[in-house]
Amino acid sequence: MLDIIGIGRPVKDLLVAVDHMPEGDGAAMARAVSSQGGGNCASAIVAAARLGLACGMYANIGADAKGRFCRDDFIRHGVDVSHSSLEPNKTTPFCLCIAETSSQTRRFIGQAGTASDLDPADTL
Repeated sequence: MLDIIGIGRPVKDLLVAVDHMPEGDGAAMARAVSSQGGGNCASAIVAAARLGLACGMYANIGADAKGRFCRDDFIRHGVDVSHSSLEPNKTTPFCLCIAETSSQTRRFIGQAGTASDLDPADTL
């Protein structure tokens, strides 16, 4: 029995922290870089699972490397993915988040995936 079921679209996030954003054509050294599963619903479900709740994720995920990463990340955090599907020949959304530590601001650059939307008529 699950405590929470998330219904949404997972995103593969790449987080990069820099002291200052470079000017045009400039460069900056990254203080930290990390890859993780993301998306609003997916992040909330992983957080709830890490707090000890029994969680599942219902989603269509692209069967690309980004999608497999997201699915494996759910499993690593104890999220049941038995109602999620990896869709062949589809892609998973991607987001690059650049955090500027000096100003405590972030910038997001995203790429939409091609995985199917969930059909409201489908049931778990």
